Amino acid sequence: MRSNKEIRVEEKSYAALFFILSGLLGFVTLWGFYNETITRRPWKEIQRQFYEYEYQKTKIELEQAKQDLPEIEAAKEIDPKQEGMLQDTIAVLQIKLDDALQDRKFDQSESDAINYKYQYALHHGENEKAEKWKKKLDEFESRIEGELTDAVLAAEQDLAAAYQDLAEFYDTSGHVEKALGEYLTVWQYNTSDAGVGAKISELQTKIEAAKADKAKYTAVDRLEEKLHSVGGIKRTFIGTLAESPFTKTRTIVQYYIEDFDYTADRCATCHFASDKAGYDGYAKEQFEEIEGDGESPLTLQLKHPYVKKGSETVLVDEEDAEEGSYELSEDGKLTFTDPDVYADLVEIAYETGYDTVLQTHPHRDVLLGKHPVERFG
Repeated sequence: MRSNKEIRVEEKSYAALFFILSGLLGFVTLWGFYNETITRRPWKEIQRQFYEYEYQKTKIELEQAKQDLPEIEAAKEIDPKQEGMLQDTIAVLQIKLDDALQDRKFDQSESDAINYKYQYALHHGENEKAEKWKKKLDEFESRIEGELTDAVLAAEQDLAAAYQDLAEFYDTSGHVEKALGEYLTVWQYNTSDAGVGAKISELQTKIEAAKADKAKYTAVDRLEEKLHSVGGIKRTFIGTLAESPFTKTRTIVQYYIEDFDYTADRCATCHFASDKAGYDGYAKEQFEEIEGDGESPLTLQLKHPYVKKGSETVLVDEEDAEEGSYELSEDGKLTFTDPDVYADLVEIAYETGYDTVLQTHPHRDVLLGKHPVERFG
C-alpha cells in the first residue's frame, strides 16, 4: 500500500475535510443568525406578543362594532325629468315674484319723489300744492300697500308651494339633505307655517342620525384596516425575524428624558404597551338587559381577550352570581349555564392575562409627561 507521500496530489480525496469545514461554516452561519436575530434582540418576541394582543383586541372590537351597524336605506335614484319640471316651475314663479317686487319698488320710488314734493310744499306754506301732492301720495301708498303688496305676497306663496313640492320630491326619494335645503327656502317665504318648521326639525334629526350611522361604518373600516396592519406577518414568529431589524417599532427604542439630566430611557423597547391605554392589569365591565334565548347558553365577550380565570367577581343585578351559574374562559368569554338567564345588569371585575411587561403602566399620565411629546403621537 502506498503512503500518502507516494499518492499524487490530484489523486488525494479531501471530501472529509470539505464536509467538516462546510459543517462548521453552516453551524457558524446558523449561530450568527440566531445570535443576531434572537439572542441580541430579545425584545422582538415581546413585541410580537404585543401585536398578538393587539390583533385579538382589535378583532373583538371589530366584531362588536359590526353588531351595532345600522341598516342604511339607500336613496332612490332621482327622476331627472320630474326634477327638471319642478325646477322649471320654480324658475317661472321666481320671475313672477321678481316682477312683482320690481313693480312695487318702482311705485315706492315714485312715492318717495311725491313725498318730497309734498313735504317741500308743506314747508313753504304752499297749501294748495301740498294738498294736491298729498292726494297723489295717498293713491300711491294705497296702491303699494294694497294690490302691489298683495301681488308680492301671492307670488311668494306660489313660489313657496313650488319649493315645497320640490322638497317633498327629494324627501320621498330619500335625499334628505336636498329636501332640507328646499324646506329652508320654503321657510323664508312662509314662516307662519308650523308644519314646515316641524318638517325642518325632523329632517335635521334624520341628518344627524345619518351622520352617526356613517360614523359607525367609518369606525368599522378603520378597525378592519388596523386588524390588517397588526395581522399577517407581524403576528408570526417567522414574520418577526423576517422583518427588518432596523424598523422603528422593531429595534431599540431610546429617548433622553430632560427631567432626569437627559438620562437614556430604553424601557419602551420591551414595555411596548406601557404608554398605551387598554392593557391594564385589572378591568371592570358591565352589560345591561341580558336575556337568554331559552335554547343555547348566552355568551358575552369581554373587551379583554386575555383573562386570569378565578380572579373574577361577577354580580347579577348587584348580587353575587351563584356558583356554577357561569363559566369564564381565558379568551374573555363569559358564558351563562342557564339558557333562560335574565338580568337588568351584569357586572364583572377581573384580572387580565396580559404579560406584565406589556401591561399599561399604572402611572401612565406621569410617564407621558416625562417623555418627549413625539414619543406618544
